[in-house]
Amino acid sequence: MKTAPRIGFRREVLILVPTSLFVLMVVAIFTALSYRGAVQVFVAEAQDEAAVVARLASVRLARDLAGRDIEPDTDRLRSLAPGALGIAYLDSGGRRIALLGDLPAVALLALLPEEGLTGAIAVGPNVSTSERIVAIAPMGPPQQRTYLRIDFPDRGLARESSNVRILTILVIVLSSGVGILSVLFLRHFLAPFDTLVERARAAVPTTEAADDDIPFLLETFDNA
Repeated sequence: MKTAPRIGFRREVLILVPTSLFVLMVVAIFTALSYRGAVQVFVAEAQDEAAVVARLASVRLARDLAGRDIEPDTDRLRSLAPGALGIAYLDSGGRRIALLGDLPAVALLALLPEEGLTGAIAVGPNVSTSERIVAIAPMGPPQQRTYLRIDFPDRGLARESSNVRILTILVIVLSSGVGILSVLFLRHFLAPFDTLVERARAAVPTTEAADDDIPFLLETFDNA
């Protein structure tokens, strides 16, 4: 039974090394992107949860204030979202009607979309929210619109989002750099081997090229 010819040491290096590096690059980039996607999912879930809490809290507050010309006290605000960093009840211009906890001094409604707000929204954590999740829910009819803002702790999501952005960039840049440098280095890596083969062929001229350079070199040195 005739054995399949070998492709040779040089060709094996030129095929296996770039292929192995490419596979490692794909695995590293895929892992970084998967981690990034998981963090984004956690952020989206935290935002959805904050928006739901703000919407339910606005319904409770509207029910408590219905038909009463009073301002909500701190105890009532605290009961709306016990784990919140801060809660603000605001008029349509963003002026404070009632305030509780740690909140920015100004621009409490700066996160509202330009087209207006029809339901509760939540944004963050990002630079504009100071590493917290901010939920805003509208209250009352459009002509008497008020807003309830609730700031929640980000639970480490801001740090993880920042880390995953840096990690993704580093993985892509370093993987590409290592792959390019390794492929370019192959020429220098194989240079001594190519020199030996050329001198061996010059010393023992053959009419047919050998399938594998290693046995050819060993046979040439044995004959020498």
